[in-house]
Amino acid sequence: MKKNRSMIAAVAFLAVMCAGYGAVSFGVAQSEKHRQEEETADTIYLTDFEEVTGISVASQEQTMNFEKKEGEWLDADDPKRPLKQSLVSLLASSGQKLTAVRKLEGAGELSNYGLDDPAYRAVFSDDNGKEAAILVGDELDDGRFYAKLEDQADVYTIDSGLVSAMDYSDLEFTQPQVLPAVNSDEVQQIRVTGSGQEAVYSRDDGTLTDEMAAAAAGVVLGDCAAWKPGEEELAEMGFDGSQRTLSYTYVPSAEEETESGTADAESGTADAESGAADAESSAADADTASAETVVLEIGGLNEAETDYYVRLAGSQMVLLMSKSALEEFL
Repeated sequence: MKKNRSMIAAVAFLAVMCAGYGAVSFGVAQSEKHRQEEETADTIYLTDFEEVTGISVASQEQTMNFEKKEGEWLDADDPKRPLKQSLVSLLASSGQKLTAVRKLEGAGELSNYGLDDPAYRAVFSDDNGKEAAILVGDELDDGRFYAKLEDQADVYTIDSGLVSAMDYSDLEFTQPQVLPAVNSDEVQQIRVTGSGQEAVYSRDDGTLTDEMAAAAAGVVLGDCAAWKPGEEELAEMGFDGSQRTLSYTYVPSAEEETESGTADAESGTADAESGAADAESSAADADTASAETVVLEIGGLNEAETDYYVRLAGSQMVLLMSKSALEEFL
């Protein structure tokens, strides 16, 4: 009997301890919740969007307008211009919920903060017609910036995140074109023209060296130098009729051709069944059809003389290409 009383007492003590621990845990959780709510309540939001779908950024150098359609960011003024999606997405997220570090009490003239002639005017909007225009002024010694909502008088300081996301040139938002991935053993012919002359190097006659094939396969396009340049700008970059042309023809490996789909293989089988002679002809035609040619127009050197201006034939984009990458051909 005495033993039973001791057990009952122990169980009761344990229950009290558990209840106490639960109460303490609940109290800590509630305290943390209240702390977070207070911090949220103290946070000053200059913008608060569920999703940003429109952006306009104006500075003294340029104006850029972006809009999001079907999950993709486009240049609102030129939808055909390819954009670096990651950069525009970063800009959108920077303006989605922009918070102030502090509010200036008794702020004076806007000219004291560079807000009378702001360095940036950024407008963010969503699909519901909600819009917020932010003016960004001078930079403080700690790397923060003065800012305000365009339609309100209060002046704030903000972190540098928004400015960093806006601090790109229009061309830096442009996605450069890329060349197809080519192995050196796939290169069959290289043709170089310019100054009324033409040089052709081919595997068929043994004039194409392994070094030249490797150089062609290793050619890489650099940054975008111009998008839809006018005739005068093209001439300044060396595209005035005197430009040279580098073209190389390659045949993708059998593995790559197989990965492109089974339809061509099925078609080839049907042709083969029509007869041996027709099969040989079809195979020859297939080899010709599978060959791809890249044509690069080469302009002049940039001001630093480190890169050539180049463009793919028929393209509206001028890019940079390392001078050393073209030395093998020019």
